[in-house]
Amino acid sequence: MSESEAITNEISDSLPTNGNGNGLGDEVALPAAAQKEEHEQHEEAVQREKRKKRPRIEKYFELLVKLKGSDLHLKSNSKARVRSGGHIKVVKGDVLTPEEIESMMFEIMTDEQKKLLHDYGAADFAYQLGDSDRFRVNMFRARGFCSVAARRVNKNILNFDELYLPQSINQITEYHQGLVLLAGITGSGKSTTIAAALDHINKHRACHIITVEDPIEYLFT
Repeated sequence: MSESEAITNEISDSLPTNGNGNGLGDEVALPAAAQKEEHEQHEEAVQREKRKKRPRIEKYFELLVKLKGSDLHLKSNSKARVRSGGHIKVVKGDVLTPEEIESMMFEIMTDEQKKLLHDYGAADFAYQLGDSDRFRVNMFRARGFCSVAARRVNKNILNFDELYLPQSINQITEYHQGLVLLAGITGSGKSTTIAAALDHINKHRACHIITVEDPIEYLFT
């Protein structure tokens, strides 16, 4: 027997078999702890990849939700700012350049919205933050630089009592014809009041409701 044949026979003899003489043996499962650790490492890697790919603007939206703020303001060559409790607060971090703002917003904008910005200098759209709140976003150019104003739209629609609205508002929802105008300054609660009225009608009347709005703010079920 040659030296190479002896080595080959020695290796073959050391391999476990599965009864068919093919040297594969039975399948062996990893210990439960090792399987759990492998699964956790895989999930962690998936989450890291998701965080890499998610739009950068979401960290600002999440901060606004956490603070229960109303508005996010991004201005070229300035730090981001949020409006919370009626007061403007500066967000810790670096100054945002025009290029950073534009590239960050383009991550969530469609080609049509980008074209509107290019052609008309402004674009309005809505953005849904996962299962959290929606945002009404206005991106515009001022003196050649991009700026952003985003209003948080609370996913929870409050009723008349929770908004402390007068009984007259409740009576308006019983009208079947006519024109009702709801006016007020920015931030006075026009959209919130209309949403409460529509939600009330939706729950108490069998009718077809059509809204004309761009972008769409509140979603009803």
